[in-house]
Amino acid sequence: MKFDLISRLTFLLFALFMMVGCGTQLADSQVTLSASNVSLQLEWVHQAEFAGYYVANQEGLYSANGLEVKMISGGPTVNPIDKVALKEVDFAIISNPIDLLKARQAGQHVVAVAALFQRDANVWISLAEKNITTPQALKGQRVGLKTTAMTSFELLLATANMTLAEVQMVQLADPTIRPLVAGEVDVLLGLVIDEPLLARRQGYNINVLTLADQGVILPSDLLIVHEDLLRDKPDLVKRFVQASLKGWEMTINQPKLGLTATLRVDETLNVTQQTEMLAEVIKLIQPDSNAIGFMNDDLWTKIIQLALAQKLVTQPIEPHQAYTTQFLLP
Repeated sequence: MKFDLISRLTFLLFALFMMVGCGTQLADSQVTLSASNVSLQLEWVHQAEFAGYYVANQEGLYSANGLEVKMISGGPTVNPIDKVALKEVDFAIISNPIDLLKARQAGQHVVAVAALFQRDANVWISLAEKNITTPQALKGQRVGLKTTAMTSFELLLATANMTLAEVQMVQLADPTIRPLVAGEVDVLLGLVIDEPLLARRQGYNINVLTLADQGVILPSDLLIVHEDLLRDKPDLVKRFVQASLKGWEMTINQPKLGLTATLRVDETLNVTQQTEMLAEVIKLIQPDSNAIGFMNDDLWTKIIQLALAQKLVTQPIEPHQAYTTQFLLP
């Protein structure tokens, strides 16, 4: 009887141990299964402009934070703000903070949670022989534009007290520099990380106009989110933003890692072009000593004042309604 009792107790203890072990395995499985699916709308097609996000994904930073991230390629017909406002995606990257102000004025509840580029990335390039070295020299010129950069172009003209009516705007479907070198336009909108590098690599002497050179400091490649997601899932937002910024930290410290991650996403990309692009991207992220993603009230107050002065928005907005830094890296 004593032996039977001991045997039964041993069996019960073994069964209890197995139940606990299985329960632990089940709990682990449930954690894996419940990983949050997150979508990120890129502003443009896959390229080194977004290397830090690729690194965060491929180096396991997202998965370590319980995130399964889908990155969606953008392009000239995609409006990332609309995608977030309509809750078609969770996060998006936009080029201009004033576009966010316009969206909020129109009733779209989007908020910036990080500003990756500390300078506006748009540039206006022309062949050196045209001698277009100031915004004033744009008067009467044929300017090849993309609709996504109209806000930046209006600001550039405003530095010369000019309006859109004083230039000949040409909407381009061709994303290359061909319209410029073929003489179809006098000035071409581009990105400092792309078209100027391509033109010089092909042997063209060019002049480049930027907002920063005119004293207009605007961040770019802002990461935005719907304010409902901020309210309802702040922990998810924090995990995504901080994992993304850590991906950018790794990319800045190891550019080859960012290049490799980019080429894994699209192996057809030109290695030289992406290498040069990434070098320019890193310059935009940290042109000074500010932390990655830096924003503050002073910056946004100036942005709002600029937008109001140029009548790009008509209603004042409090800075804290447009952005938050609560999810940036400590």
